Amino acid sequence: MNTIYLEKGELKGHTVILAHVDYDKWIYSQFLKHRLGEWNPILKCFVLPFSDQTIAHVSRLFGHKANINKDRIQTESSSLKNRRVGILPSIDSATRNTIEQFREWMVQCRYSENTIHSYVECLKTFTRFLHNKPFEDVEIRDIDRFNTEYIIKNNFSESYQNQVINSLKLLYRKQFSKNFDLSELERPRKAKRLPVIFSLQEVEKIINVASNIKHRSMLVLIYSSGLRSGELLNLKISDIDSNRMIIHIKGAKGKKDRMVPLAPSALELLRNYFTEHRPKEYLFNGEQNSTYSKSSLQAVFRKACRLAKIEKRVTLHSLRHSYATHLLEEGVNLRYIQEILGHNSSRTTEIYTHVTNHASRSIASPLEKITFNKSTNTQRDN
Repeated sequence: MNTIYLEKGELKGHTVILAHVDYDKWIYSQFLKHRLGEWNPILKCFVLPFSDQTIAHVSRLFGHKANINKDRIQTESSSLKNRRVGILPSIDSATRNTIEQFREWMVQCRYSENTIHSYVECLKTFTRFLHNKPFEDVEIRDIDRFNTEYIIKNNFSESYQNQVINSLKLLYRKQFSKNFDLSELERPRKAKRLPVIFSLQEVEKIINVASNIKHRSMLVLIYSSGLRSGELLNLKISDIDSNRMIIHIKGAKGKKDRMVPLAPSALELLRNYFTEHRPKEYLFNGEQNSTYSKSSLQAVFRKACRLAKIEKRVTLHSLRHSYATHLLEEGVNLRYIQEILGHNSSRTTEIYTHVTNHASRSIASPLEKITFNKSTNTQRDN
């Protein structure tokens, strides 16, 4: 039986439900037939309205043919109320042309597809809020008002708030040669959240429950070489250098190439996988020899975590975090880990020093110097 994973997300400044599901012709047709939501080609999932009614509708429609996984979404009625942000006017033709020119410029500059999509949608919302005020007439107080009366008032996410400001800065700097001083705008402090780390035993369980050799190979390669999901999916057969025991990562985040180590046991698994599946160009082919889809890879990971009975709130990226942390615990130099992961700054890599148990194991609690009676008296005090 297939599983539909419901997840709370942010899109275009609005809270939505992201419905992830492995390809199933009947399920996909029902989503479209009942107009439950729109298919998002970038996120590779259906985007649904954020409400109790939506969850109930999905459960009624698919409950007899699929498992409805709600672990990643809050289902309390009080927290699933649609935000009322008011009806914004549509974009006029002149403003639309300006945004389209900006989009074409970003394409020519080879910005990523996700960045282009996000920035364009941010600008559309901004100009609609200002009722199509020409961009060249916008003043800093207009941006401040949008930030205060739209983003903060509606309690939109920190990432969306920063994304809007960044899109405006880029638009005015490149299209209008105009620099706004946005330093005075209220911007959220970036939350310093520590990554969730798997133990070695948990990684072992996740790998071993993946009985499909293709699925197991993907999970092993992400963990054993610290890959991002996009880096794995873009790997070509020619990127694997078994003589030098390295993998050539091309055009990764920041358009940078790098070399990462190839573990001997991973190579052995890849050879078995190659013999069985005979991929053509990409190491992990999808349908019609295209790249394997990101949503399918995420589904593989979620299924493995479920079978391994992992209860931590983790993502596929947690395997990369765990790889870096385990290297650090084995005494590998932080600078070397930075190069493997492809981090620009050592500050990014230093986050793993806060989650490693290497130092904590050698620190004795002062409690150990205190002599106290470890037995407890269960008699209630008078």
